[in-house]
Amino acid sequence: MAYHNNDGEVKEIGDSYIAGILHGGMGILFKMGKGWALRGEYRLQHISDPFKGDLGINTHNFIVGVSF
Repeated sequence: MAYHNNDGEVKEIGDSYIAGILHGGMGILFKMGKGWALRGEYRLQHISDPFKGDLGINTHNFIVGVSF
């Protein structure tokens, strides 16, 4: 599942051929025994031109899964 906040419009992200990328997140890992774990994560990615005043593109990701 993903969400973006560009209001249905995809605009150019500057014209300086340089993009700044910010990636961050947090999560929780619940061990269920014998190497199995239930996990939930939130990730944020932001891409914009650091030399222009654009809003950029934001992506919010929510991830739920099982790992071994």
